[in-house]
Amino acid sequence: MRLSKKVGIIIGIGIIVVLLVVVLNTYFQQVREKQALNEQLDAAEVLSIKLDTDKEDLEDERAQAQSLLGRSQAEFPQAVESIEFGEYIFEIADDCNVTLQLRVLNLVSIYSRLLTIVT
Repeated sequence: MRLSKKVGIIIGIGIIVVLLVVVLNTYFQQVREKQALNEQLDAAEVLSIKLDTDKEDLEDERAQAQSLLGRSQAEFPQAVESIEFGEYIFEIADDCNVTLQLRVLNLVSIYSRLLTIVT
């Protein structure tokens, strides 16, 4: 049984159409994937810029906090010495039967600065 030329041509055209559909389907799938990847890349670039900006802001805040910490640490030993000298002064005043009024403003300001650093 021999197939006629027309049947062979129709089968050949059918195979070509099927192959063309498969190739076009694969092509359009790749185009969709490329678009999705480009969108993800754009979103990642925007996020990267935001993170860089946030990093710079945080580094500035860290530098300010370290500066404040350095200043507070420089003042802290003076406050401790002041407390020790204050105790000596009160002991001497007590020995001499003298009453002293204490100014706590300096200690309160140092305490509030330390709380600011901790928080």
